[in-house]
Amino acid sequence: MRCLTNFLGYYFAICALVVAAGCGSEETPGGGTGGVVGTGGAGGGGGSGNVGGCPPCVERGAELADNGCDDNCNGTVDESITCDTTLELDSTASVDGARAIDICKAAASDEDWGVTLVEYSLPAGEAPPGGQQAAFDLGHGMLTSFGTVTPREGFNLLALSSGSARDVDDPGYQDPAGFDKGYQSGQPDGFPPNVPACSGATLNTPHDGIALTVELRVPPNASAFAFDFAYYTADFPTLVCSDFSDVFAVFLGTAGNLSVDDAGNPISVNSDLLDACGCDGGPPCDAGGLTFECSLGESVLSTTGYEGAGATGWLTTTAPVESDSEIAITFAIWDSGDGAFDATVLIDNFRWVEHEGGVVTEVAAE
Repeated sequence: MRCLTNFLGYYFAICALVVAAGCGSEETPGGGTGGVVGTGGAGGGGGSGNVGGCPPCVERGAELADNGCDDNCNGTVDESITCDTTLELDSTASVDGARAIDICKAAASDEDWGVTLVEYSLPAGEAPPGGQQAAFDLGHGMLTSFGTVTPREGFNLLALSSGSARDVDDPGYQDPAGFDKGYQSGQPDGFPPNVPACSGATLNTPHDGIALTVELRVPPNASAFAFDFAYYTADFPTLVCSDFSDVFAVFLGTAGNLSVDDAGNPISVNSDLLDACGCDGGPPCDAGGLTFECSLGESVLSTTGYEGAGATGWLTTTAPVESDSEIAITFAIWDSGDGAFDATVLIDNFRWVEHEGGVVTEVAAE
C-alpha cells in the first residue's frame, strides 16, 4: 500500500504538470485510465471583477458548483470538469476511486490546492487484509450503472461494498444476502455510535469493510464541499434495530461521522433516510419496531441484487471547511457482527460549493 501511495504522489504531480503545460483537455490523452485533471500553478492568486452579483473571481481557485459565476477567472460559468471517462470496472488504483467520485484536480505543488494522496484501507485505517486482497478488491468498483441508477455526474460512480461492488451482470458479482469475505477490522473512531432510533442496539465488530481516503488541500475560494451517495442494504427488513446493522460512514479528519440523518442515526437500515423499500400491505412498512414510509417504492432496487431489501435513494452530504486548509475525507462501509447480509454505497458528484452553516445530509436535488 505504501508503494502505491508513493506512486500516487508522483503520478498526481506529473498529471498536474502536464495539464499546466497546456494540454487543454479534460483528461490527459493516451492509453490507460487517463490522467487526473490539474490546473497547475500555486494556489491563491488575486481576484478580478465579476458580474451579476457574483464575488470577485480568484485566479487558480475552484469553480463552485451551480452558483452562476465564473469563480476561477477562466471566462466559463459553472464549468464541468470530467476525469472518469476511461475507468476500468475492477481497477485497483485508488486514484481511480477518486476520479469516479469526480475528485479530479491534483495539487501541483505544496502551495497548490487539490489531491495529495488517495488510499484504500479497512474502515479504521488499517492496511487491507493480508492474503485476502482479491476479496478486498471486490469491495470497490467503478460502475457506469447500478441497476437502473446512473451517475449523477460524469461517466462513472464509485461503489463501495461489504460484499461485491458490482452490478448483477458484472464479473465478480456476489449475492448480497450471504457473501462473507472472511476478515474483520477495528472500529473507526466514534464507533459503535449511539443509534437513537433503536434503544439498546449496539453495532458489532466490523466485518468485510473497505474505505477510501482522499487527502487534499482546500481551494482558496471554497468554504464547503458536497457529494452525493445512495446506500443499499440487505439488512431490510430482517435486521432492523439489531446488532448486525451494516454502516456507511464518512469521516472528515477527527470531526466524526458526517453522514447521519436528522436524528443522528448513522446511515444504516435504521436511518430515517432509508426510503426505497416495500412490504405486503404497504407502504408504510413496519420492521424491527420502526415504521418506514418507503415513499420511493422499490424501483431503484430493481436488477441490483437488492430486490426485496432497502435503500436510501440519492442523498447529499454538505460539510463546511476552511479555505486553504489540508483535509482528509474517508468514505467507509462495513458489515456489523458477521459477513452476511451485505451493504453497498454509490458515491458520486463531489464538488466545491457555497454553504453557510453546519454539516447537513438531505435528499439530493433532482
